[in-house]
Order: sequence, then structure tokens, then C-alpha cells
Amino acid sequence: MQEAGVAGSDLIIATIGAGLRPFTRYATVELPNGQPLLADQFLEEVQTRVLSAILRNVHGLGEGMGALDPATRYYVLWRYSYGYAAVDFDEANNLARTAGVELMDDLVNGHHPLAERTGRSITLLDFQERGDDPTLGLDRLRLIDALHGLLWRASHHRGSLRTYLDDARPDPRRLQLVAQSLQGRALRDEGESKHPEAQACERLLGSWRTLVEESLLTT
Repeated sequence: MQEAGVAGSDLIIATIGAGLRPFTRYATVELPNGQPLLADQFLEEVQTRVLSAILRNVHGLGEGMGALDPATRYYVLWRYSYGYAAVDFDEANNLARTAGVELMDDLVNGHHPLAERTGRSITLLDFQERGDDPTLGLDRLRLIDALHGLLWRASHHRGSLRTYLDDARPDPRRLQLVAQSLQGRALRDEGESKHPEAQACERLLGSWRTLVEESLLTT
């Protein structure tokens, strides 16, 4: 489907639909131990495998997609599929459903908004627009919040990095994978230049040991 030009939420929805087809062929589906397999469990498994397959070429993130929270999964999928462009509401909403998150309730109108709606368009907010919030990422619910807080401090206020990491306590391996995915070639704008967020991720990864790993080890 990718070779045929199918992309974005259309690619994800079509692939999930194909993955669900075996489940719908039978009146009941059982686990190897005889326990019934519930539809929502099967859907979650299919979603995880589809998202992992689509993002497998993004610095190995595909193997860890199931371990990411839905909002972070959505953010990475958006950047991978659309870069930094505004997206039609229906397209953005379809992508949110496949990632397991509610667009309006969780991302636009929720605590620490991750997206902004203007008419029929949705735009994701980057680290420059979110990272200076002193409480962003401290609830430890969304990894993308911690990354945005870290990127902002690494770019504007390095002296507060250690304190921030001590309070946020993000998983360093998952955080690194998400940063790697956001600085990859797949997210470049037209030409050779990178978006400022991709550049910020690249700089952070270049100093990862001293800025992140050593800070987490000593806090």
C-alpha cells in the first residue's frame, strides 16, 4: 500500500482493517489456553503491530511503539506522515483514533494542549510553543511532554535541565527513541533544511550522555 502511494491515516486504517479481518471470520476467537479473546484486546494488538510496522524504519522505534503512551504515539505518527504542516480535521481525527487518543478531548482541549484547531485545520504544537510551561511533563503521563520540556530547556535554559529531569523522571531509552524519530530524514521539509524541532532533537542527541544520562544517574 505504501508503494501504491497510500499514506497518513488512510494507510493506518486500511492496514488495521486488514488485520482485523481474521477476527471477524469466526463467531468466537480463543487464546491458546481456551480463554476467549475479547475484541478490544485483539484491536489493541493489531493497532500496536500496524504502528510498529509503519514506523519500523524510524530509528528502530517500531519495536517500541506499543510501549509509548497514545499521545506520544500520535505525535510521532503525525510528524512521520505529515511533517509540520496543518492537516484537515477529519484526517487528524482519523489518525487520533488509530493511535488510541481523543483529538478534541485529550489533545486540543485537554491539560497541556498538544494540538490547535483553526477552523477545519489541526496543527500540532512543537517544543517552542509548549516547552516553557514549568509543569509540562511533570505528571509523567505523556513522554512527548517530557521531551518538549527537555528540548526547550536544552535550547533556552540549560541550567534548569538537571532539576527538570529530577522532577519529570522520564524513561531515558524511550525518550531517546522518540527524539531520534523526530530528528530523522523522514521528517525533513522540502530541500535539505530541517525544522527547528528536528534540529533541536539532533543537538540534544549529540549531547545525550552529558545532558540526560548523567543527569538522571546523579539525581
